[in-house]
Amino acid sequence: MENLETLEPSNQYISIENNQEKVFDTCLDLSKKARKQCHQLLDYYPVDSKAKTQLMTLITRLRAANRVAYLEARASKQETQRARQSLDQKHVQLQNLYYEQQHILATIKACETFPTMYNSLSMISEEEFLALHPNFNTTDQHALMLARLSYEKKERENLEKVRRDLLKQKSELISQNKTHKEDLETLDFQLKNFIRVSHFFYLNRSYLSKNAEPLQEFMKKY
Repeated sequence: MENLETLEPSNQYISIENNQEKVFDTCLDLSKKARKQCHQLLDYYPVDSKAKTQLMTLITRLRAANRVAYLEARASKQETQRARQSLDQKHVQLQNLYYEQQHILATIKACETFPTMYNSLSMISEEEFLALHPNFNTTDQHALMLARLSYEKKERENLEKVRRDLLKQKSELISQNKTHKEDLETLDFQLKNFIRVSHFFYLNRSYLSKNAEPLQEFMKKY
């Protein structure tokens, strides 16, 4: 029969760790010891009361260890479920980030290929601008485009000022032409009257030379 000292509860069975593997090992170890104790009780007759007590102690400890193993298994299952939920949540977040990344990349591509207004502006070429501004030396295309746009703005403002001045001069010339036209029309009317009177004088020169009174009456009409 197994020595009683070997059946005394050991510290590894009293203090069951939360580690699931150790709990399962404890259950298996207690099961083996309980089975061995049962075989020893069957082999020896009459039954030793101390051995029977030790067997009951082993069974009690086995039940406790089994209970702990069950709780550990349930806790492990719950922890696995929580880990799976967390993993699923991380996967969903990763998918959302991927879709957001694709959306941002598509937006960037659309912005890069979007036809902007300055591309359709009628400006001097880059070579002409650099020829007019030899001191402007940069490889930054953005800065170069800003400088070209600024130069184009100033040139167009100057041209707009010239256009307005020319329109003002045109308006003044139109006004002067209108005044001159009215003067010419008046002069033309006076000239026609003068020609008509002169023609009358010419036709009646012999009569008018003898009698000046009819001439004076005629001149009063004009």
